[in-house]
Amino acid sequence: MPITLRESVCDSQRTLLTDGWLLRRIRYLDRSDRDLLRAVIINNQSIKLVARLLHSNYHFTWRRVLTLIRRINSHAFTRTIRALPFLEPDDARLARLFYCHCLPMQELADAMSVSKYVLRRRLDNLEARIRVIDRIKPAALPVENRGEV
Repeated sequence: MPITLRESVCDSQRTLLTDGWLLRRIRYLDRSDRDLLRAVIINNQSIKLVARLLHSNYHFTWRRVLTLIRRINSHAFTRTIRALPFLEPDDARLARLFYCHCLPMQELADAMSVSKYVLRRRLDNLEARIRVIDRIKPAALPVENRGEV
């Protein structure tokens, strides 16, 4: 009997993949990525079916799902979503767009009407703040942020 994608992800990532854990993570992705993961992993729809519904190539859809799973399991993603409540609204939006949605720098610079140089400096400062927040011991975090991710 072939194993499901959910079991495959659990084995490869050595994590317990629960719907609650996954739903907390995928809410930070953009809508299309969130819907794709929800369909394939939570609703256990086959990738072939999802690719057909999206009028997409099966292999492209498969690679997209694996890329998204790697992203939500990455340390950078985890650090960023833990830091979001502690960042200023503009910085939180920038962090979400760059680290969670993985928008290219040129697209982000155009959307913010700044040069890539200014954006790079701002992202460097933001990364430093996220790293500082990540070093804070979990006991120092407010109760609603502990163990949520």
